[in-house]
Amino acid sequence: MESKNLQFLQKLEALPEEVSAFLYSKELENYMSDISKKFGLNIEVVNDFLLEFFINDFNFLKTEELIKSQISNQNFFNELYCDFLGNIILPIAPFLNIDVEKEIKNKGGNLNEYNLNIEVFNEIVNDKNFEGLLEVSKNLDKFTDIKEEERMSLYFLEKDLVQILKSKDPSSAKKINGSILYILSKNPELAAKFSRAFLANQEKLTKNLLIINNKKEEPTIANWINSFIKENGSDNFSNIALAKFLTSSVNCLSLDEFERRLVRKIIRLYRNLSFFPDSMTNIPPEDWEIIPVDKDHLFSEKPLGSKDRDSKLKEGLDDKKVEQEMEKILSEDEQKIKELELMLEKYPNKSLERKAIENELKKIKK
Repeated sequence: MESKNLQFLQKLEALPEEVSAFLYSKELENYMSDISKKFGLNIEVVNDFLLEFFINDFNFLKTEELIKSQISNQNFFNELYCDFLGNIILPIAPFLNIDVEKEIKNKGGNLNEYNLNIEVFNEIVNDKNFEGLLEVSKNLDKFTDIKEEERMSLYFLEKDLVQILKSKDPSSAKKINGSILYILSKNPELAAKFSRAFLANQEKLTKNLLIINNKKEEPTIANWINSFIKENGSDNFSNIALAKFLTSSVNCLSLDEFERRLVRKIIRLYRNLSFFPDSMTNIPPEDWEIIPVDKDHLFSEKPLGSKDRDSKLKEGLDDKKVEQEMEKILSEDEQKIKELELMLEKYPNKSLERKAIENELKKIKK
């Protein structure tokens, strides 16, 4: 199940930039702080009201239930509910296609108390620096509280990364990249803290067990990075080294194309983060990223099996071309066999690495 923060970011991505500008503003932070103090609620609880409101598609009834569950004195419910809607939701209501004014009236609220918030919103979006604010918001996607940004970024890097890597929708990765890059622009020394969180990630990335130091290990993100470092060292590395690892490492032999893509992503993420900012050398700032974002769809969701591969070759090709393509495939298999046989010489008999290579050879020779 996706975390609340990630679901909120996905909802926000689909809305106009004016909504983001308001939700990232100092004024919104002040409104939430005022509600927290007025009703004796933790600021995290008030923040949760906002997250849930977006996640539940702006459902008033569910918001009522959530707020009621968080207060001991129900006599304050209407006032708290109206303050939440009037201070935080009313200014952006036209962009959400919901009638907040009617809901406030139904709960006995006085709209005149909240009309000033609409004027504040208009000042924010009409500010002479609004275009710059939107650009920062778009590229950095920062929350108003840098500590909250840091906490959320650490959480995703250590606990909730695989679903982002697997997602076809790049918006979540872009949001988190914006947050991390914003933080690093303010506090570059935090790169080490982010890197430690990432290197401790125990989420499983692929199906099969890994072999590290002749021991079978779970295919977690942390262990995949350990496997790469074991074979390539802990210094910065080139794309050539990455490509070689993906094609010749024992642990990569059984990967399908989708898994290979995931492994490529986490190794690039390791480089982007652990060697930041050197990892961004010669890259335009607008293209900086920590979590790799797919620029296209070069990789299919389903790996092309041998039967599919043969049928694809025959579609629209004459017999001679089919024969040439099949010879090319056979030649590639022969080359792969030679490479694997050379790899066998690197490992002692009965080692797990040698056994994995032998199994892969059997598959190709069938």
